[in-house]
Amino acid sequence: MSHVDTGEELVALLRGELDRARTGDVVGHLRECDDCRSALVEVASVHCALSAAARLLRSEPEAHLTPVGPSSVLAGQSTVELPPLVPVTTRRRLPMVLVACAAGVLLVVGLAAGIQHWRGNASATPSRSVALQAVTGTASGRVSMAEPATQRGTTRMSITTTGLDPAGPGRFYYAWLFDPMTSKMLPLGVVSPDGSTRFDVSDDLVSSYHAVDISLQDDNGDPAHSATSVLHAGY
Repeated sequence: MSHVDTGEELVALLRGELDRARTGDVVGHLRECDDCRSALVEVASVHCALSAAARLLRSEPEAHLTPVGPSSVLAGQSTVELPPLVPVTTRRRLPMVLVACAAGVLLVVGLAAGIQHWRGNASATPSRSVALQAVTGTASGRVSMAEPATQRGTTRMSITTTGLDPAGPGRFYYAWLFDPMTSKMLPLGVVSPDGSTRFDVSDDLVSSYHAVDISLQDDNGDPAHSATSVLHAGY
């Protein structure tokens, strides 16, 4: 987006008058634009100074509590009315107290952005990992199971395989959950000969099975296990 309009939108941002979409656009631009961040500091510093002046007037015993206009101020009357935010277009050196006040505004913006970023990138917390053993051939692999931070009641199962021969035309490798006691099997999905594939499975299903099996399947439309297992791991 272009530079933020210091005459309108920075003031509206500090007042909380922008809608959600526009607030997101302005905050995103402020993260990238030094000039607009500097403008925000100056607008916020003026507001901080006016707020401090209002508090000072409020604390004086002789202060009049009736809001008055500019002419009354020139006549020597006191007021506690806070003037509206005024866009700042000139650049000047600011006292450290005012810079700190404006920095507080930027800190709030940064914290909100950081929380959003953390939520969008929350990762799974590792809980257990087992090695896949070769049933035929010399391939290997590993199954890592974790609970995603944003999906309670779900196990994120990452299956990594190494050294499997290319499946060849009309064939593919497939992952299953397996229960050795009942021979019950649950299909998970296709896995690559070399690489990692992730499946999100409910905790109830994971606890109902006790092994992971990788099979070599023919692409013949038959959904059943081919009985050709290449890698296997109990958990």
